[in-house]
Amino acid sequence: MEKIIDKIQKLLRLAEGNSNENEAQAAMLKAQSLIAQYSISENDLESTKTVKRQIIVLDQPVSEASGRTPWYAKTLGGVISKNFKCFCYIRHSHGKTAVHFVGSEENLAVGKNVYKYAVDSINNVYKSHIKELKKNIPNVTRTMCSGFKNTFIQGFISGLNYKFESQIKDNKWEMVIVKEKEVDEYVSQHLTIRKPTATGIKPKFDGRQETYERGFNEGKNFANLENSTKKISHDS
Repeated sequence: MEKIIDKIQKLLRLAEGNSNENEAQAAMLKAQSLIAQYSISENDLESTKTVKRQIIVLDQPVSEASGRTPWYAKTLGGVISKNFKCFCYIRHSHGKTAVHFVGSEENLAVGKNVYKYAVDSINNVYKSHIKELKKNIPNVTRTMCSGFKNTFIQGFISGLNYKFESQIKDNKWEMVIVKEKEVDEYVSQHLTIRKPTATGIKPKFDGRQETYERGFNEGKNFANLENSTKKISHDS
């Protein structure tokens, strides 16, 4: 167990001090998978002794508060939070909304960073794809770009969810990613979750299967621990 804890500590240090976004993301995801697999707590990481501790539940924003939360934010947050033992919801305050995660300190810290990396990844990859779209299709309008982006994001989230579910099934982690009871108790005691409504602006999609598949593959690659962490695992 000491070797596993030492490996996790190295991965977390690598994630925190790495200026390379992809390597930092891969290190953080690998650390989280080991934390979940071996049920490592924060105290375990601070000391090689296994100490039973009281779980501290935090409720923090993973996105900046704005007048309108993107249509995909809650869905993306739901996929990521579920796989990092957190609860996701949209908080409404003073006319603004933000995506919030509720979870233990260590799980929320990792889930929060993975969410931000996912949003950055979506935006960066989308920009490169939109340039290609403009080269191949003349007179691309803003509406077309919006439809392309929404379809791409839809595919990305599906690919991300597919990859996470495959990893859980392949590694038999079904029980490992179950949230701590303290998290569920916090949600039931402190949160009043609004039911989704049909009002608001509905996103437009371009209907291209190619666009959806591009996003799907990017989402799978984002969550691919086996290949993206190979070098980090060897170095650790």
